Amino acid sequence: MTLHEGMVLNEQYKVLRPLGEGGMGATYLVEDTQLGRQCVIKEVLSRHTTSREQFQREARLLANLRHPNLPVVYHYFFHKDHPYIVMQFVEGTTLDRLREGRSAPFEPHDVLEWAKDLLDALHYMHGQDPPVIHRDIKPQNVCITPEGNAVLLDFGIARQLNKSRTSTAAQRLTHGYAPVEQYPEEELAHAPPVRRYVEELRSEGIRTGPYTDVYGVGATLYFALTLMKPMDACMRVLEDELKPIEETNPEAPEFLVDAVMKALSIDPRERFQTAAAMLAALQSETAEIPTVRLHPRPPRALPTRDVEVLGQELIYIPNGEFLMGSDDPRLKDACHPQHTVALGPYCIARSPVTNAHYQRFIDNSPDYRVPHNPMRFAQRYNWDREARTYPRGLEDHPVVLVTWQDARVYCRWLTQVTGYQCRLPSEAEWEKAARWDADAARALRYPWGDEFDEDRCNVDAHGELRIESSPAGRYSPDGDSPYGLVDMAGNVWEWTGSLYQPYPYGFGDGREDANVNGDRALRGGAYDEGPLLARSAWRNSVRPDIRLANVGFRVVCDAE
Repeated sequence: MTLHEGMVLNEQYKVLRPLGEGGMGATYLVEDTQLGRQCVIKEVLSRHTTSREQFQREARLLANLRHPNLPVVYHYFFHKDHPYIVMQFVEGTTLDRLREGRSAPFEPHDVLEWAKDLLDALHYMHGQDPPVIHRDIKPQNVCITPEGNAVLLDFGIARQLNKSRTSTAAQRLTHGYAPVEQYPEEELAHAPPVRRYVEELRSEGIRTGPYTDVYGVGATLYFALTLMKPMDACMRVLEDELKPIEETNPEAPEFLVDAVMKALSIDPRERFQTAAAMLAALQSETAEIPTVRLHPRPPRALPTRDVEVLGQELIYIPNGEFLMGSDDPRLKDACHPQHTVALGPYCIARSPVTNAHYQRFIDNSPDYRVPHNPMRFAQRYNWDREARTYPRGLEDHPVVLVTWQDARVYCRWLTQVTGYQCRLPSEAEWEKAARWDADAARALRYPWGDEFDEDRCNVDAHGELRIESSPAGRYSPDGDSPYGLVDMAGNVWEWTGSLYQPYPYGFGDGREDANVNGDRALRGGAYDEGPLLARSAWRNSVRPDIRLANVGFRVVCDAE
């Protein structure tokens, strides 16, 4: 059965568009009209199912899987005798599409991190009772998220439903990514030596197992490191002419190459027998994330006025009450209600941390990761990971592609090398510095006043999608806040130290606890967002491990 746009399944799922089709079935992006979220529906081809009961049994098994590198299975149902499974929609780009337009292989660091993600997910799947074997790992089934994580897609129902059948096995493999033991007899009829080889394996009880998925991971990593599809496993049985990885990618570390080639062994007994074994081999060769090399300076006295901290001007904000939030119905509920908050004194940076500022941190921390994201949207802002330098010409632009943790590590480094007690601002500190007019004792809608002015900030005022950040302070002084801060509206979102929790704001209610997991609050809007989101009272939330091309940060230090 072919689904079409606008069709509603199970009185709940409205088809938005097709996503892909293969031997297993077809996938569609749908809207869950009851829960108001986008999902993926997989239509499993009926010829692959052996019974309704077995489909339900396998669907329940997969629905119990919970792993950060696997999509969540929400639901399953039958429609006109066709089985369907509803899964989480994972944002990102599949590895095969991410390869488009590239002239050089993916960076070994990224490939190594993706390998760990995939192997950890497989270790979890293989540990289920009964084990769940994927059997179709390939670049098309690996999604790279905006955070740079690898998510294994299409971990299939039908593979479990047909594991006792060989007549449809050809539907369940992809040439170049499937090992020889996965091939059905009828597909080997044209190659008697290969057929005899497979028969010998099966006579010894070797069929598909965890080592089958290990081969798929190895083949996928080979593709990422070379941009080449591996030679078909059957051809390799006759004459193994797999091109060495190092000929295409001399930057790939030896331990990674060795692990990939072992995973690609033709004989299943010569591979890593489990995903856990391959993961352990990679982790044993990978250095732990190094600590930042600091040059300590004795703590300074808390400032009582404006202060310069390693080339950054920090503005002194005196203690006192201010009005936080808004009662404007045009703003989302999370911005309501307006309420009074009392703050002590603090100093906050006049401008966001720029690439030039962050370069000093990177130069002083030779083992720390530079801002980088493999997704296309990030290319202009990616740092050179070999030279460890910011993008040419962007030295005075805000640094982006930094996680919340990166921002905190920078603040700790700044504390150590300057003696000032530096950290990320709380939401309340950020908002007071952005909009509070102390002379008039009122909160402004924008840093400069109550009316939007596109000449005072870098935002997408007309839906034309401005796609670039601007130098910090470009719109100063006209766009400055009452305290003289620049870029508090537009340019890039800024991390705060606060958890994204409902109002009213309370400093002692746990939202400033850095050890609690949860989304963190972003403030200020960005170059690719509209005027409403640049309002000083607007709040957004993002996972603390995300790297986005429109998110940076500024620092504060404690004051007296």
